[in-house]
Amino acid sequence: MAKVLAIFLILLSSCTLFEWTIKEEKGGVWHTVNKGETLWRIARTYKVDIELIAKENGIEDPTKISVGQKIFIPGAKEVLKVEPFVAEKRLEFIWPLSGKLTSYFGKRISEFHKGIDIAANEGTKILASAEGVVTYSGFYGNYGNLIIITHQHDFSTVYAHNKENLVKVEDRVKQGDVIALLGNTGKSTGSHLHFEIRSKGRAKDPLGYLE
Repeated sequence: MAKVLAIFLILLSSCTLFEWTIKEEKGGVWHTVNKGETLWRIARTYKVDIELIAKENGIEDPTKISVGQKIFIPGAKEVLKVEPFVAEKRLEFIWPLSGKLTSYFGKRISEFHKGIDIAANEGTKILASAEGVVTYSGFYGNYGNLIIITHQHDFSTVYAHNKENLVKVEDRVKQGDVIALLGNTGKSTGSHLHFEIRSKGRAKDPLGYLE
């Protein structure tokens, strides 16, 4: 039994080394994740598309990488230092729900996507990403059932396509409070949350702020 286990471990190690060698021959480097780093910050530092990095490493959920994990950065020439996450002006944002990230912030074929899309089962609880005051709660065109929360330092968060809004205008919410249920209202192709973070009214990439 011990011999079989030893052989298995040798084969496993050989496969891993083979995979690393093949990837390196394609051009790129292996980055070891350090505390405070996110996949978004790693991608931005290396100037490589986050979707490409996720696909290359078989990462289905870009929000779940761990300290010590080795991530292959295609096309990179050398290992770079990634600045750890530091919340802007001490305002911290949490993920509004746990699910699969299905669409990123940025240019699409015919439009600019101002947030990220997170898919999960209909009815999943949506949480306030940060403490603030509800400044909009209702149905709004393509956004469907929409909630906007205003925060300190001229930040606001947007939660769209909700099945049901559970808060009303002027409600004060704490970070982590349940504010809505996940749905498929408005212009939507399935049950998901369209989530935005805005600074002074301008949409920012949420992956640069979420912990």
